[in-house]
Amino acid sequence: MDFATAVENSKSGRRYLKKYNDLQLMPNNLPTANDLDKAESDEQKAYKRLASAVLRLADAKWWASAPKTDQADRVLCELTVMVNEGYRIDILSSPFEEESIKGKLEWCNNTLPNWLFTKFHIRSDKETFANSKSILIDDREKVCKKFSEAGGCAVLFDEEWLLSLKEVLKNNPITTIYCDLDGVLVDTQSHIAETLKSL
Repeated sequence: MDFATAVENSKSGRRYLKKYNDLQLMPNNLPTANDLDKAESDEQKAYKRLASAVLRLADAKWWASAPKTDQADRVLCELTVMVNEGYRIDILSSPFEEESIKGKLEWCNNTLPNWLFTKFHIRSDKETFANSKSILIDDREKVCKKFSEAGGCAVLFDEEWLLSLKEVLKNNPITTIYCDLDGVLVDTQSHIAETLKSL
């Protein structure tokens, strides 16, 4: 996809790119999605707006070609152990635009073992899956909080995610583990950063 042309043809995209360039921001310094959720400075806000424009303009091919995170293989290995212990594992990931739904499903079908996950849910209402027997692994604090407030358990995907997950599994009657894509299995951040280099 030619993002330079897509951004140029988008009024908001042009505005966000100008602010990004005026602040002399660098693609490799793109904050994480979790950090962008708490964006306060002009720089963070500029990154957030331009990253959002990229995600809005991205086609299915862009989403389907995203790289795995450095931790993806370890996550899949740990989830395999949990499937063998009797847990149901589903993907639960938020869409951005319609193209992202197609692209994310293609990524799952091309990248993930089809026997590991029961279902792929690309939905914006993650909290509706929350109940006392479910847990969500997600890299965004605000999503984890919302899922927990809706009656489920949530584990923030950070350095301690596996210890936290095992603790929750030990102390709760969990039957279903929901795993996010972006930031957990899919390295959306580096994919956006690479795209920013082309603008």
